[in-house]
Amino acid sequence: MRSSVVVRSLAALAVVVASVGSGLAAASAAPAQASPSSGSCEDGIDPTRYPPGENFTVDSVLLRGKPDNTLIELRAHDIFKEHCEWGKLTSGRVGDLVWVDRSYDGGTTWAQLGITRVDTGKSNHTPGYAPGLMRACGLPAGGRPQDVRCTPWS
Repeated sequence: MRSSVVVRSLAALAVVVASVGSGLAAASAAPAQASPSSGSCEDGIDPTRYPPGENFTVDSVLLRGKPDNTLIELRAHDIFKEHCEWGKLTSGRVGDLVWVDRSYDGGTTWAQLGITRVDTGKSNHTPGYAPGLMRACGLPAGGRPQDVRCTPWS
């Protein structure tokens, strides 16, 4: 079973790399799944609408070590019954990618959402999404499938 998950991961990454190469980095590699529950967060919401003090890191993973220490974070907002999650990349380089994966079956299958590229500066974030089982992933600029790093499912 683990090998089939790896195969699906590599297939999804191939779509990401191909879409970036053709200038479609904002496209999702898989169609977004409809949420089985009705939360008040709408898929695609801009997470910068939330005051920084109301957001928190769910989990993080290092995408690139020294000297950059590029970090991928799964971020969340959970105030007044509104819960949204998104991916954030900090201390990156132009061309780095960040996205979130959302699953409703324990990570067996997932939708890849909000593929976002660092175009200028050193950081960027995906849109916010209503949660399922979520993780944030990143790919360094010019990276290969084995260079993808993801936070644990949360």
